[in-house]
Parts: sequence; C-alpha cells; structure tokens
Amino acid sequence: MKNQSLVHKCSFLSYKPSEIISIASNDNINLVAVACTDSTISLYTSCNSNGKLSLIATIGGSKFQSKIIGIQWLINSKKQNILLSVTEDKIYQWDIQSLSIVQTLNTMNASVVGMSFNQKNNQLVTCSLDSHIHIYKYSHDLFEYTKSFPRSSQASSPTTVEFSSFDNETILVGTNKELLVLDTNTMTTKSNIPNINITALRILDTTTAALGTIKGEILIVEYKFGSILQSFKHHIAPVRSIVLFEETTIFASGDDPTMLSLSYSAKKWNLNGVHRHETHDIRSLAISNKFIVSGGVSTKLITQNAPSFASLKDTKFNTTFQHALNNVAISSQSPILLIESHKTSLHLWSLGTANYHPSKTVPPNGTNLSLNQIPQKLIQLESKFSEFIECVDISKNGQYFAYSTRSKIQFYHLDIDNIKIKKITLPFEEHSIPISFIKFTNDSKYLVMGSNSNTIYLYDIESQNNIEISKPVSLDTQLLNNRVLSIETNNQNIAAIYDSSIGSISIFNLNEQKFKYMLPKLDDRILKITFIDANSSILNIVTENQLIAYNVDELKTIYSVALPSNEPVVQLTKNPNNDNELMIWYPNVTFKANLNVNPSKPKNIFTRIEALSSVNYVATTDDNEMVVSQLDFIDKVLPTLPPAIKYVKRYGQ
Repeated sequence: MKNQSLVHKCSFLSYKPSEIISIASNDNINLVAVACTDSTISLYTSCNSNGKLSLIATIGGSKFQSKIIGIQWLINSKKQNILLSVTEDKIYQWDIQSLSIVQTLNTMNASVVGMSFNQKNNQLVTCSLDSHIHIYKYSHDLFEYTKSFPRSSQASSPTTVEFSSFDNETILVGTNKELLVLDTNTMTTKSNIPNINITALRILDTTTAALGTIKGEILIVEYKFGSILQSFKHHIAPVRSIVLFEETTIFASGDDPTMLSLSYSAKKWNLNGVHRHETHDIRSLAISNKFIVSGGVSTKLITQNAPSFASLKDTKFNTTFQHALNNVAISSQSPILLIESHKTSLHLWSLGTANYHPSKTVPPNGTNLSLNQIPQKLIQLESKFSEFIECVDISKNGQYFAYSTRSKIQFYHLDIDNIKIKKITLPFEEHSIPISFIKFTNDSKYLVMGSNSNTIYLYDIESQNNIEISKPVSLDTQLLNNRVLSIETNNQNIAAIYDSSIGSISIFNLNEQKFKYMLPKLDDRILKITFIDANSSILNIVTENQLIAYNVDELKTIYSVALPSNEPVVQLTKNPNNDNELMIWYPNVTFKANLNVNPSKPKNIFTRIEALSSVNYVATTDDNEMVVSQLDFIDKVLPTLPPAIKYVKRYGQ
C-alpha cells in the first residue's frame, strides 16, 4: 500500500460544447450521428437497453465550413454505410468506415435551409431561402444535380422540406406562408394549404402529414386535398422537429422543449403523453433502438424510452453531455504539463507543484491541493490550418508536443525553461498523408502516427528518421480504409491500435519495427484500450458491455467481466494507492477492482468509491500524482446559454 496520491483538479477553459441542430440514427450499425453548429459531427454508439450513448469519434469541423442543415444515413452500391451531410452551400458524403469525405458537391444555391433524402429512389431534395427547390440524383455512389421546380408565384420563404418515401414522387415544402405539395413526375405544384407558418413537418402516409407551426401548433393535414384534419396546441413556441415512431406514434418538440406524443387509433390522432426533461430549445429528434434522442440549444443529448412515454409514472431519462476526444494530454515528469485543444487553438499549462505532506495528502476524491506554485498558462497556439484539431499529445518528458487535423500534422520541440517552441518538419509532411491519431511512446523516443489500420508511421525523434510499418494486406484487405481511433503503448514499446471497424485491434512491436498480430475479433464495438500498468503486457479493453484483460505476450484472455455501470467510460487507471487495483472512471462515478481477478469467479469484483462529477479526462504521472479534468455543465456551460423559455402559471393551468 502506497501513500495516498496527490490529485490535481483542472477545469477546461477553452472547450465549449456546441448547439445540436440535426440527429440521425442508424440502427443497422448501432450509430447515432449528431451535427452541431460548429460544423462538427459526433458519432455515438446507439442506445443500449438503458438508453446510454457513448462517443466514439468526431468528424468534420473547419474555420470556413458553412452551417450544417441536416444529416441522413444512406447505403451505397458497395453496401457501405454513408453519412450524408448538407450544409448551406455544399453536399458531403462521409464514408463511416474510414471516417473520411468521399464526395464534396456545391449546391445550386448558397442559402439551403432544408434537405431530405429518399432512400427508395435515391434522390435528394433541397430548399433554399430564395424559394428554389432542387433535386439531386444519387447514382454510381455520387450525387449530381438533375432538375429544379419553378419558383413559387407567392413570395414565400421555404423553411423545411421532405421527400415522401410512401409514393416516392411527392415532395412537401413548408414555408413561412403555406404548405406546398410538389409532384416530381410533372415538376409542378399539385396543391397547397395557405395561411400556415410552418417550422417542421413529417409525412405520415400517402395522404397525411404532421406540421409544426411558429405558434406551437401541431396540425394533421390531408395534403393531397389541402385540408386540415386535426389541430393540437400544447406548445407556447415554434415546433422544430417531428418524428414518426412505428407508424402509429408522433413525437414533437421545439423552442418550447416540452415533448409531446400523439398516437393513432380509431382513425384519428390522440394526445398520448407530455414530458419536459429539457431546459432549452430542442432542435432535432430521432429514434434510436426504441429510444427518443433529442438535442438542441443546451448542447445535451437526452434519451427516453419511446414505448413507455405515455406512462405518467415513467419519467426516466438519460443525459449525455458533449465532450471532446483526444484533446487533452499530460507529461509524466515534474513540472506536470497539460496540453489541451479546441477547434483550431492549443493551450499549454503548467499545473504547479504540490506541497507534499504525507499526513495531509488526499485520496482521488477531488479534494483541492495546496499548491506552492500556481497553475499557469505557458503557451497559446493557433493552428494555421482551417480544419479543426482532432488529436493532440505531449511527450512524457515534456520536451515535445504534436497535433493533427484531418489531413495535416504538426510537431514541436518545447523549451520549458524559456517558454519557447520550435517547429520540427517531419519527413513526410509535404506528402499530406492523413494522420488520424498520434501518440508519444512512454520513453519519449518515438512519435507513433496512425493513418489507417494497415499502416502506422514511427518517427524516431533522436535520429529524425521516419519508419513505415505495415501489416500484410492479405490478413484483412477489407480493413484497408479503416481509420485509427486510438494508439496505446507500454514501457516495452508494444503498441496496441484499434480502428473504426467493430472489434479490431492490431499489435505492433515498435522496437523491432514490425507488425505482430491481430487480436481475435470481438463482437462488441471497442470504446477504449489501455495498458493500465505500463510495465505489464496486459492490455485492458473496454467494449460496449465488457472489460477484457488480454495478455499481448502470451496471446490469451486473462478475464472478461461485465462493466459495473452503463455510463460511458472516461478512463481506466491503476489505483495510485494500491498497485493491485484498477480504477474505472465514469463521468460521475468511479469503481475500483482487484487486478488479480479469478477468471473462474469474475463477478462482483467492483467496489464503488467516492469520486468527482463531470469528469472527462484522467491520467497519472510517474510520481504517482493524478490529474483529473472536469467539464461541469452547470458551472461552465449553462451560464453561457441564452435564457430558456419558462412557463407562467395562470388560472391554475
């Protein structure tokens, strides 16, 4: 048993979550895509039985990228899953396996406000502020413009659009004055419903649709005949999103974040339930594995069970807070340096030195330390590239740091005494090899860079040589375009790498500069890997459901146990107070477990301990100090949000 460890508590100063504007779920591959106002798209594993979401990657993001209008999933001719993203002026195709852009197409107008893709006839429709309605065909895995509707005779401005998947020929366009019903066969307007300021719409079948209005109404209309069948008024502000669940239930919400449910029975729609779990405007709704996923101005994702929504007693919901991946790293030697990134900025901090008094030290429960040297920002650096920074790392000895974007990498030498940095040009920098993940080895000898799952680059810092290590393509050619999501190394310079495919981990020997083998493929999606003990060959793997310990030298699984919580795992560390224990850090709870698990009795090994809240990064140093970073929603995010709509109680209602 060691002395109790020192704990450094940090709060992010630069990272801020962004407003959510579009959500798209793909239950076939268990992913939920979430688009934000900062032009990024975050990918989460779909809701499990408890409605939890886990962030696995963030794509996109550029200084000059226009606002994302909407995202939808599609499948190309090769049966690959593609994420379609439409901004105000461009159409993007993202290959989800490689997490890379496979097509960029300019839209016919630079003022797109609505989009809808029909997967049955492979056509995309967009509407723009100037009343243009354009159709793009998806053929040979590429989008191309085909035709446009004549502009409406009335001076109405489109707000939303949907391409019917029921008859594959009708397009509904919601405007600030009317509903337009368009026929793609004749390229004409078949009918309209006037005097409605529409803010959301959802086609329900071949004849009816649900409309959300600026006044907070939900209208059920028979669009082929231009008549309003039913009207519901339970919101006090514009309705922004409507989703259809199992063809018989509607969920709707908006600037008034009350969630409303309507069910279809006896040939009419009826109020089915009302819940309010959000504080600020909801911008988008989606259904993921029978869970409603909502997001908006508050930057939070909220999930709740759709089938039980009508129950007045069922008020359970789960909240997922936005956070960044791979944007924080620390050195391991005194003084502890912390580097963090947000969008195109980097910040380098010195965390200070603690007054070490063994009798007064604290366990890792978040108690503040007495510091004789206060934390201070040493350097703030702005990336010269337009793409957002995707990964950052600092060497364990604190002498080097690097960052990578989607297509570039930058490497620097750090003079901590004089607080100066010097850029080091990498041998392959001019070739623009896309690097998706970077990691310094524990001995600070190498910078390891992952480009795809078949190739890694090893930069020898002392000799300034670059080494390319590839695994035989014949092993698994279909993984050629998978993107590296994480690299972890131990003190023997054994590197474990997992990529964007499900369950794939590769092992490399960096000292011998060669690929060793691939671990047996796992059924679950991998969320995190780490060598908890850097001197050990035990690789710890966190999947959606399990914690697995695998001996990379002996090529065998030591144990596999169910995780103690359904929350997304933040980090695994060794217990700095006990070498025989590991700690599993969740955002708001922490568990410890004995590393020497009996493989025949792996159950009930976790003990819940006192912990911090809002944790999003944890690491330990060579001196047995622990760094815990927090992003507290209440203290850091909520005060920056605009005022929320508040109910006023009148006449007892």
